[in-house]
Amino acid sequence: MRRIFYLIWGIIALGLCHSCKVNKGEETALFSGVDMEPQSMGQATALSSVFKSHRLIPLETNDSSLIGGRGNKILKHRSRFYVMSQNTIVSFDKEGRYMNRLSSIGEGPEDYVSIYDYDVLTVGGKDEIWISTVGGIKIYDVENLSFKRQIPIEGFVNQFCYVNDSTIWVVSPEDKVFKICDADGNVRFRFGDKDLANSGSKFHQFFTLPGKVVYQLDDTQTGVVYDIHSDSMYYQPIILAEGVLTPAINKDYFDRYGYGEQMAKVSDVYTRISTVRTLGDSYLFTLFCPDGEKKMLVCTDGKSAVYSYGSGKSLVNDIFPSDDLTFLSTAICCRGDDSFLFMIPVEVLDEDSEANPVLLEVM
Repeated sequence: MRRIFYLIWGIIALGLCHSCKVNKGEETALFSGVDMEPQSMGQATALSSVFKSHRLIPLETNDSSLIGGRGNKILKHRSRFYVMSQNTIVSFDKEGRYMNRLSSIGEGPEDYVSIYDYDVLTVGGKDEIWISTVGGIKIYDVENLSFKRQIPIEGFVNQFCYVNDSTIWVVSPEDKVFKICDADGNVRFRFGDKDLANSGSKFHQFFTLPGKVVYQLDDTQTGVVYDIHSDSMYYQPIILAEGVLTPAINKDYFDRYGYGEQMAKVSDVYTRISTVRTLGDSYLFTLFCPDGEKKMLVCTDGKSAVYSYGSGKSLVNDIFPSDDLTFLSTAICCRGDDSFLFMIPVEVLDEDSEANPVLLEVM
């Protein structure tokens, strides 16, 4: 099986962009020795024993802070929480109290038409909200929400990642999907041919490892790696495991069934990696397996464990009163700078369905 994986990486490497340096020796997985089988088969595990340090943060609900829609990207940056609610960014303090709301929809030079992606960053000692919109990236002050500057980038910026002061990684719908730009938006090089079979977009497909930034291709076990030290890009497996979706399998199912049925057919046979979160030496995966099974892999202090929270759940929720553990899947839309985050819909807590969600923060 491993030889098959290596053959796939070799085939993919033949299509790499010739305008950038390519590291051709990356045949090992980004995460090695990952065992995806639950360690506690038939044995209940308390959620509080998995997340020993945790807290619940109810997000204040009022006319200004009410969060709309279900697709909400949530960030924690320097003790504040930020939630993308349709075309606005709502911010809350560390206790969940409403702070302010970025809403500058319009046609003017300081406005944006829509928000495709956003991040909250500290650049030059200043906290800023970056949003990708028509024409590139627009930047606003965190405190007073005033417009600061724009980084013009040609084409659409579907997603982006600020790598460092000299590098911004952009995901676009163009023939070459990935652009590496400088701080002024000038494209340094392009990488990766458009592949509709592996084009599924998630809130957080970027994650970081020492000296690397990685973009997960769809729900597969393959990442596009940007190596900070060599300023190069290449493909590398996230994990090597049997029965896990690969880009080649995705492409085969796309060709056979089309985009509409591709995911349903794949999900019947293969395990999909829904979430990859890294935090220092710790990491967290959520896995969607055939037969409706869901698993969460947590690695802290060099020790990893897998817990089932789907049809054959082995976790007992003793943090708040609910048997519904599907909120663990919301790690896909949450990212913290010093913690792992999950979003708990209020209906899971049997509360007012018009209220904002509650966040579960674990360290």
